[in-house]
Amino acid sequence: MSSLEPQEDLKPPAIKLWHATKRRESRRRVQKTCVTGQTRGYQTVNISNIVRSAGTLVTVTTSTAHTISVGTWVYIHGTTNDPEYAGYFIVTTVPDNTHFTYQWSRSSLAGATTVAASGGTTTWLQGNHLVLPNPPPAGVFQYGIYRGASGAEVFADVSGLVTSGISLDSSYMTWDDFGTTYTTVPNVPAFWPTSPPSSPTNDSLITAIASGAGTTTLTPSRKCY
Repeated sequence: MSSLEPQEDLKPPAIKLWHATKRRESRRRVQKTCVTGQTRGYQTVNISNIVRSAGTLVTVTTSTAHTISVGTWVYIHGTTNDPEYAGYFIVTTVPDNTHFTYQWSRSSLAGATTVAASGGTTTWLQGNHLVLPNPPPAGVFQYGIYRGASGAEVFADVSGLVTSGISLDSSYMTWDDFGTTYTTVPNVPAFWPTSPPSSPTNDSLITAIASGAGTTTLTPSRKCY
């Protein structure tokens, strides 16, 4: 049978990680990048200037402070030179809260423009990023994530199933929380409770009864996890 084991509280906001396992396991540390005092979900900021410098580096100046971090996917659109600057990009550096940079495949050394553009907006999704224990502890086949104030967590989501065949994928054993509007509770197996149990909880066993009908002792015909 499977059981649910507590992992770790993550703050802020509080996120609790449990794993579904076939036997008892110890607590494991979870790497996390949390937004503190910031709103999760869809964010937007106006652009005052954007320019490609020597090579492939593009620098964006925003008209107000942003909360973008390195590694964020941003969408730039509505500038005065969208053919050169519009699109989705991964932020490579954040010098301060009104600037960020990204690398673009077109280089000024190969003829790409270095003429600045203005106007437009940058949009992105802001949230908490969790890197789950990988490889997972022996026997673990899935993680469950709970969020909310400590002691009042509610079910948020489950990870993908432990699958060694995709373990080299950069998104394997990670989870992103963009708030309740964007990261909604999915349809999951009934053994995941709506709030985290305080101790290991056995999963339900699905099997056929070989003998013992009508008595207090039942013998299953086979094990089924």
